[in-house]
Amino acid sequence: MQNPSQYRIPNWFLNREKDIKDGKTGQLLSTAVDNKLREDLERMKKIRLHRGLRHYWGLRVRGQHTKTTGRKQQHHLQKRANKKEKEANEKGKLIEYSLKN
Repeated sequence: MQNPSQYRIPNWFLNREKDIKDGKTGQLLSTAVDNKLREDLERMKKIRLHRGLRHYWGLRVRGQHTKTTGRKQQHHLQKRANKKEKEANEKGKLIEYSLKN
């Protein structure tokens, strides 16, 4: 549905309320949703918003507790980092490797 306002659908029901660039409300379709989400995340990272930094670090964004839950992802990242470091040491090259590639 290209023009939901013609069918009297309220603005709060649409998937793009008040776009950052043009300030318009609209309904995005298929890949446009992915593109806008990617642009928004890149903008947040660029201006170093708290939410953007949490996305960059791979942490929970929406206020969830992180002390005891959600450790599986970090475990996999640590295993991958250890594996890369081990491979580098076997080749005789000592490199510093961060968790984020």
